[in-house]
Amino acid sequence: MQQILLTFSLFWPLWVLILICACLAYYCFKSKKVLLLSFLFCIITVGLYYRWGGSEGVIHQHALLQIDHSLSAIGKSEFTTEEVIHSLAQLGNTISYSHVGLAKLNQIYNQLGMPEKGLVLIEKARELAPNEKEYVEQWIYSKALLSQGRLDPEIRLAAEAFIQQHPKQLVVINLLAIDHYFLGQYPEAIAKWEFILQEDQSLTDDKKNVLHKAVQNAQHRLHRNSR
Repeated sequence: MQQILLTFSLFWPLWVLILICACLAYYCFKSKKVLLLSFLFCIITVGLYYRWGGSEGVIHQHALLQIDHSLSAIGKSEFTTEEVIHSLAQLGNTISYSHVGLAKLNQIYNQLGMPEKGLVLIEKARELAPNEKEYVEQWIYSKALLSQGRLDPEIRLAAEAFIQQHPKQLVVINLLAIDHYFLGQYPEAIAKWEFILQEDQSLTDDKKNVLHKAVQNAQHRLHRNSR
């Protein structure tokens, strides 16, 4: 219902135009049927547009714009930490109709070091769009942030199942590599980091150096344990 009402509100210029045309038609033909048919056309058009998914992109774009406007307002004001948290919480409630907006806000929470708040949003986004693989990745990432890289058994199984289906999702592969490292499973960690170095052509030199050092540390610990 919220999405339908939002669709009506976002297309208000069209409804104004239809109303003007209906009034002109009524003025010309003096027929209430013409006026009624115009309103029915308006309602049916929105209903079909919503039913066929045409409004979805507009709704998600609206949610993203709300996020941008809120962040811009926060950036221009001298908000305290509590005020920022309150503002973001209100924003989450406002865009709860959009899984795209919720996922974006989850990323913002993660960047701010508040993954516990973002986790609630990405779980809601998964409920709204259960087939979006990106949201599974974000959910695993948020869980990993909460546990400081150590995955609990449930998340580890979910991450392993995820890369079985999507073997080149490098973010999740990296999370599993870190988890392997913490568990002392150094060969598995090395293999995953080397796979990332081989597959990810977008890595900057700094990120490559970080991964090379991670591999070296894992190799060092592996050799030390083998003595």
